[in-house]
Amino acid sequence: MVQEGRSIEAIYENNPPGVHDDQWKWLVDQWGTPQAAAQSEKAKESRTKVRYPHTAGRTGYATLNAQFAEKEGRELSRLEQFRFQHLRKDETDNFSSDAAEQVYDEACKMVKDYMPIPESSSTPQDNVAIENEVYTQVFGPDKNGKMLGYGRGMTKSRLFGYGSVTRGS
Repeated sequence: MVQEGRSIEAIYENNPPGVHDDQWKWLVDQWGTPQAAAQSEKAKESRTKVRYPHTAGRTGYATLNAQFAEKEGRELSRLEQFRFQHLRKDETDNFSSDAAEQVYDEACKMVKDYMPIPESSSTPQDNVAIENEVYTQVFGPDKNGKMLGYGRGMTKSRLFGYGSVTRGS
């Protein structure tokens, strides 16, 4: 946190609006510790390994998916969720990374290969099932009870309720 070329006193004086002076001083002191520097370096390295950066900000995936489903009036496939979670928020329909766009395009080609020939014979539920199957093929199965595409810690029982999972839904 401590920027080169700036004294600690100058940083103390650059207190953001709404933050008490004593809290700001404590925070600056914390950021200056070796532990904070090590944690910052580890986080920086981890961010370079993200293949598909999301654009959800602080909003959780489950919340985003519910908002989108409400807006569209239907449940989303996991492939649609991936697209929605990885588009830039500048209304251009561009993906957050080339890798995210490539994997999405590859998955869409796979979906077309799975579709019945007269597409009018398939229902929206069929399309969701096909897209979910392709999503699993591209990204792999859910692991250790965690659901891919729903953020850290989301499980089927948390999303759908314990009873629906035990009944096999």
